[in-house]
Amino acid sequence: MPTTPLERMKVDLCSQIEEMIAELSNAENSVKQGDFNVSAEILESVSQRINAAAQAARNSGEEAHQTTWIHFKRPILEVLVREGGSARNWQVFQYLEDHLRLTAGDKQQHVDETRETEWQHECRIAGKTMREEPLNYLEPITVPGVWTITEAGREHLEELRRADGLAMQ
Repeated sequence: MPTTPLERMKVDLCSQIEEMIAELSNAENSVKQGDFNVSAEILESVSQRINAAAQAARNSGEEAHQTTWIHFKRPILEVLVREGGSARNWQVFQYLEDHLRLTAGDKQQHVDETRETEWQHECRIAGKTMREEPLNYLEPITVPGVWTITEAGREHLEELRRADGLAMQ
């Protein structure tokens, strides 16, 4: 008997998959008999159930978790290069908000009394970490609120892009 929520979700998902396989088998039989309307209805029903299960699984995992600073590293480097090497805090935050899939945990207010959300706090941690040894991907702050990429940061981003097949021509 499953005891944790994750185990219960897995058991439930397995039984749903078994039901859908049986339904797909019925759809296959309908096609063989030439009854395409029935098979189309079955396929639509299965598709909707798969999408609903996937969304439920995503939502159950998102609520309590938040994105760690390491996931902000590349997008920060991307926005700095896009902005010509430097960007203000608000530009970095706006880019991340527009381009990352933030969780419900990310959007909660951070525990200190700032107005920052958890993801903004993690973004600042990413920036601080990338300014330190051994990374040195960002310049030390000389103008408050301005982030500047270093040559090491540009090289690291190029390595990431090459690994993804997105290197600049």
